[in-house]
Amino acid sequence: MCGRFAQVIKHNYLKKYLDEIANPELTIPINFNVAPTQFAGVIFRDNGQIIQDFMKWKLVPAWANDSFKYNIINTRIESIAEKPVWRGIFRHKRCVIPAQGFYEWHKTTKDPYFIKMNNEELMFMAGIFDVKASADGSLHPSFSILTQDANREIAEIHHRMPILIATNEISDYLCNSNYQEVLQKCYTSQNNICKIYPVSKAVNRVSNNYPELLDEYLEPNSVIEF
Repeated sequence: MCGRFAQVIKHNYLKKYLDEIANPELTIPINFNVAPTQFAGVIFRDNGQIIQDFMKWKLVPAWANDSFKYNIINTRIESIAEKPVWRGIFRHKRCVIPAQGFYEWHKTTKDPYFIKMNNEELMFMAGIFDVKASADGSLHPSFSILTQDANREIAEIHHRMPILIATNEISDYLCNSNYQEVLQKCYTSQNNICKIYPVSKAVNRVSNNYPELLDEYLEPNSVIEF
């Protein structure tokens, strides 16, 4: 799964990865510890254009009523094929979430780790989104990160991981009208693409938000076992 991630993106930096983006001037606030229910920068397609904007990290479908209480920060890719409601959203409302990387907590020790791309480039996590309209007409966009079985290296820490989209596949993920083809590609998991290292338990506190959260951290006399 993915319960936190870091989004530290310089102004106009996404132009490096996307040739055409409708509003490249949008500045994404730096956040070293993005947590569920917070707003984050998201890239999606709307009316034939690729757009970056802000959405709340906790998916609330357009059809949800006021009693909807599910905490959908992650959506299993397996559910896209199994459940028509998620398949419909995936078909028309896919997004990617750019990040420096994400945090994961070890399945037994509960120690936090940071996971980023080996090549130090931005990570693009696959997602789905929807926009719910309130009674007063206001719109509330929100997203969920898609997850799959962890690849070989991440499985040592946790059994699930976000689906990562290669930079040359971003446009296809967002724009390909053949959603079944896109879905099939999501099941492809690559090994040896991520760097994983322990970080301070300070990340456990949502209010902590500073660059040192991304630094490698070792307890005195600690031994990392994989």
